[in-house]
Amino acid sequence: MRIAFYQDLEVFSGLGGAQATDRLILHEGIRRGHEITQVLPETYQKCDAAMSILSNCTRFTSEQLADACKRPYIVFLHDYWPLCKYRLFYAMLPKCSNCPNKPYAEKLLIGSKLIVWMSPLHRTAWLNSIPNLADHSYALVSSAINPVDYRPKERVDMKHNTVVGVNVLLEFKGKTSVLKYSQEHPELSFTFCGGLEGEVILPQNCKFIGPKNRQELVQLYAESEYLIHLPSQPSPADRVPVEFLIANPNGKLVTNRNVGILSYPNVIQDGKVNREELIRLVSTAPQTFWKEVEKSASL
Repeated sequence: MRIAFYQDLEVFSGLGGAQATDRLILHEGIRRGHEITQVLPETYQKCDAAMSILSNCTRFTSEQLADACKRPYIVFLHDYWPLCKYRLFYAMLPKCSNCPNKPYAEKLLIGSKLIVWMSPLHRTAWLNSIPNLADHSYALVSSAINPVDYRPKERVDMKHNTVVGVNVLLEFKGKTSVLKYSQEHPELSFTFCGGLEGEVILPQNCKFIGPKNRQELVQLYAESEYLIHLPSQPSPADRVPVEFLIANPNGKLVTNRNVGILSYPNVIQDGKVNREELIRLVSTAPQTFWKEVEKSASL
């Protein structure tokens, strides 16, 4: 099948979580024999395809998206509104309560053959905003992660009373809650890496070390007793808790109910995380994605 894959960011060289998921999914699609053309806003050109897949599409113009939707299309929602720089869940905030993009996004979603949500929580959050999607065809596909990429290459000794956080000093990732928790737990030592939003005065038991590559993250995961991850709004899936639990079989989570990946059935059992089910979900996500796409294309 010839497929045009629309994504704001270059999938094969990008470092973000959305690109990492799409990269594994596109590799699997190519392996299955599909002819896939990646379509970017900067290099946009019309292409001959049987189907469009719309991934993150905040930077495409309405004309470009209209052209993409002239053929059957599937919407693979990571977390963003089409044509809007804000995440969908900001629609719960006053600044987005009357978003002018909502009617456009609703029409685009309803016109699709299939909506791919990243978790049950992801779908529920969108239905709170657009109830008309309740009866629309959908599939659930988690973030795609290759477990081998997050297993330490050699033995790492875990340091007790240590906590790692990735991108948690961003507002939508729960900066306020994370800093409050660190202040309330002076017995713990916190290491924050990734991005930083605004001015932050860190408690004495915290340090910020900036962005790290994957292997450095794996090292941090493996040597930390806890991962702190307290998103302030419902998140589609969240890769970081899964990465941490793969890298550190004995690690523990400090988290909340806003983590999409934890909303899947059987992931939480008797109050504990089922690591095996988590790893199964993320490692089979590319195959699950294409099975759903191929089934939708045949209808």
